[in-house]
Amino acid sequence: MCGSFGPTSQAKAVERASSPAVDFRVDLAKIPANTMIYKLIAMDKADSPWVEIGQLFTPTEVVASRYCDENLFFKDNESGEAP
Repeated sequence: MCGSFGPTSQAKAVERASSPAVDFRVDLAKIPANTMIYKLIAMDKADSPWVEIGQLFTPTEVVASRYCDENLFFKDNESGEAP
């Protein structure tokens, strides 16, 4: 199975700076609560049609946390095995 996130027209309509000079969290904060930002689409085989299998919503307004964005760190398990 192959999957992808397809941005919705609602998400594309949010004006963003998309610039290295602008903190991306400023752009994220412009997305209203309850906005569907992605449709999750997948195909069973390479020659199958894409099918929507889910949606990703913003249930609340985006709230940036400088502590979490700059100090909190989770180390990925590089081996791919369960801890």
